[in-house]
Amino acid sequence: MLIGDVPATAWLAGGPVALSESGHVVLSPGSQGTTAPGVFAAGGAHDATYRQAITAAAAGAAAAMDAERWLRSHGAPPKPRAAPPLSESATGPPPPPPPAADDCALETVACLRRVVAAHDVVVFHKPRCPYCRKAFEALRRAGAEPRAIDVSRRPGVQDALAAMTGRRTVPNVFIGGASVGGGDETVALRRNGELRPLLDAARAS
Repeated sequence: MLIGDVPATAWLAGGPVALSESGHVVLSPGSQGTTAPGVFAAGGAHDATYRQAITAAAAGAAAAMDAERWLRSHGAPPKPRAAPPLSESATGPPPPPPPAADDCALETVACLRRVVAAHDVVVFHKPRCPYCRKAFEALRRAGAEPRAIDVSRRPGVQDALAAMTGRRTVPNVFIGGASVGGGDETVALRRNGELRPLLDAARAS
């Protein structure tokens, strides 16, 4: 909300959203959040320095992400959305391999250790997870065929993964029985030329 160089924020005066002396919305450090819980600002309403369209657009995206996180932290379910295309592939990644059936209780650390020890590569994932797609694509490019385990309907598995590795989030990628991280870490391993040697060592063991 900017008219020329003057932010059109007078209607907020006296309310829970704090304003600076220049009339700009005051943000919480490191966030697009204002002094009012659940209220976020972007662009010229808070930016007294740059006031450029491209900066405002970026701040708008950040405010949207902050708002989504705030809603989820207050009990709102995540909005279903299609996974974004990967920059690594013009055609996008292939769909994840079908989930695997396992004959032990995956919600226990003992079972998880048994499963990851039995396969060269295991990926615990969820179907709509974009970082999971990154991991599958990186592994596919390195020639791996991971054992894919869908945990979307089994939240206890993520609790067991957290107890085992310190990572509750998906994907949780295991190579040679050891956790190597998530989607970004798997992609970084491939880019650095470290993924193939890990896979080769896992196959040889």
